[in-house]
Amino acid sequence: MINCVERGPGLNEVRHSNCLTLAKQTQEHNENEIDRKQIINWTCLNDLFRCSFEVDPDSFMKHMFTSCLGFQPCIKESLQYQTSNKETTFFPSVSSDDIANYTSDVVAAARSNDLSTLKKLHKSGKTLSCCNPFGESMLHMVCRRGYSEMLSFLLEEVEVSVRIIDDSGRNPLHDALWNSNCNFDVVSMLIYRDPSLLLFSDKRGHSPFTYARKEHWRKWIEFLWDRKDRIIASVQKETMEIFRVPDEGNAIVN
Repeated sequence: MINCVERGPGLNEVRHSNCLTLAKQTQEHNENEIDRKQIINWTCLNDLFRCSFEVDPDSFMKHMFTSCLGFQPCIKESLQYQTSNKETTFFPSVSSDDIANYTSDVVAAARSNDLSTLKKLHKSGKTLSCCNPFGESMLHMVCRRGYSEMLSFLLEEVEVSVRIIDDSGRNPLHDALWNSNCNFDVVSMLIYRDPSLLLFSDKRGHSPFTYARKEHWRKWIEFLWDRKDRIIASVQKETMEIFRVPDEGNAIVN
C-alpha cells in the first residue's frame, strides 16, 4: 500500500509502476470490449483517492481509465478528429444548416433557461442540433450555464449528439467544467453519454478536467471515484483505442 506521507518523484514512480502492472492484468480481460461484469482492480486508484490532496482530477481520470483499459490513454487534440463527413468523422464540421438553424428564438430560449419555450420550438419543427459560425452549439451554451434540465431534454428527447466541438476544439464537457460551480448532474450526463470526451483536448492542449477550479479538485475526484463503475460501464472499447499510444510500452501519461 502506498504511504500517503511520501512525497516527490519516488511516489509518482511507484504509482505509475503499480498502475501499469494492474492495467496489464486487466488487459487480459479486454480482448474486444470492456466486460461490464468483470471486477476491475481499483487498488491503484484507491491509493490515489486516499492521497488526493496532491492529485488533480485530470490525472485521477487518466488513472481510472488505465485501471480498466490495460493501457495508459493519451490525450488527443479534438480538431484532428473533425471532418465534414458526418458519417465517418468523430466530430463533424460546422455545416451551413447548423448555422441556419441557430436562430434568435432558439438561442434566446436556451440563454434564459426557458425549457417550456424550447420544447414548443422543438415540437413546431425547429432543429435544436445547431451552432453558430464558431461551432458553439446549444449544448455548449447549456453546459456552460449549468442548465441540467435543459441538457437532459436535449440529450434524451431531442437526441442531440455530444460529439461536437467549437473552433477552439472544446467539447461540451470543457464548458461544463469551466462553470464556477460543480455541476455534477451536467457533467454526469455528458460522461455517461460518451466518456471519451474526457480525453479530447482543445487546441491549447487542455482536456476538460484541466478547466476545473483548483478549489474544486477534491470534489471532482470524489465525483469520479463514486461514479467510476458507471463511467466504465459506458465505455466503448473500440472508441478508446483512439487514445492508445502505439509502440510506447510503459510510457507515462503526463
